[in-house]
Amino acid sequence: MIQPLGIIDGPAGALLLPPSMDTAAHERVLRGDGTALPAEWAFYERAVAGDRDGALAALGSDVRAAYNRFVLTGDAAEYAALAPQLAGDERLLLDAAAFAHGVIETPPAGAAGDPLVNAYLALEPFDDTRAPAAADAVADTSPLLAARLLVHCADHWARDEAQTDAALAVLDRARVLLSAHDFTVEAAGLALRYGLLAHERSAHRRDRLLAAVHAYQRALQTFSKDGPRREDYALAQMNLGLAYLALPMNDEAERLRPAIAIQSLREAAGALDRRESPELWAGATLNLANALQHVRSTHVEENLWEAVALYEDILPVLPARDQLRKARVLANQGNALAHLGAFSRAVPRLNEARAIFALAVDDDSTAAIDATLAEIAERARAAEAS
Repeated sequence: MIQPLGIIDGPAGALLLPPSMDTAAHERVLRGDGTALPAEWAFYERAVAGDRDGALAALGSDVRAAYNRFVLTGDAAEYAALAPQLAGDERLLLDAAAFAHGVIETPPAGAAGDPLVNAYLALEPFDDTRAPAAADAVADTSPLLAARLLVHCADHWARDEAQTDAALAVLDRARVLLSAHDFTVEAAGLALRYGLLAHERSAHRRDRLLAAVHAYQRALQTFSKDGPRREDYALAQMNLGLAYLALPMNDEAERLRPAIAIQSLREAAGALDRRESPELWAGATLNLANALQHVRSTHVEENLWEAVALYEDILPVLPARDQLRKARVLANQGNALAHLGAFSRAVPRLNEARAIFALAVDDDSTAAIDATLAEIAERARAAEAS
């Protein structure tokens, strides 16, 4: 019995395969490749592709086929007929599938004899107390299943901010595991997830920010703007730039960091197509515009005019329903124009933003714009007086 358990999501992750002479196909399945399989595994290939009816039609008539049929259908009558015929690990798997389908109310109890089955039972239903040890037990035979267990632990523990370090540790453990088994792209995805979590929970802690920077750099060793994971490349570049900007500058050598950050933000925005990825493009472009406006530079005026143009490019891409986001872009653009002394262009933008904030009862943002408008009026009076 071949057990690609838990390698993919959904019911297909619980299917069992009959033995095959094609050892290469066995290896491909355990690496998550459910295509070009032997004829006797046609049901699995179709299930992985989402063709449940095709998978059911390709099943045989023995007990293992009956188990696989129940996994795909969740039919209570099939479970009642099959349960007396199975024992041991197979019965535990059947009960796990029945619990997932809602056919029974309690998950299977007890440990399986096979480490792969035991690991799957820690995944479905997920048990974070058993998962790390179960992952260790199958790390060599099924690294994808082991990594999934560790990632589930990370997701579970990350819900509690006090367990952030534990979540980061298992994420990195999963990344190292996948890297060791040549799952390069998957490992890069986990490096990105690690960076995002460390960044989000940094609270300006230098160690967490540096950990995020290193994780983004690790992801960028695999992702590229010309590859299939272009959005991940842009996300890593964008957050790398933001992490650089958030890091405190402790010595003169670090004064170059803002320029490096803007380079990363520019790379992120430039890697994206606004039509294909409008949300991510808008976010990356907004971060670039904000950095250009606020980061110290010897090219202040040039940067401000570039920021003004970028804000203008963002406005048509924003969803009509997202008025507050529009107001923030307008306010940022108005501020940049005010810094440039382009008051006649700044005031209408600021007034439009103010109206949206006032309607949303965002008193802090409204007050901030009022202060900027008052400052503009004072500067205009001073200019006229001189």
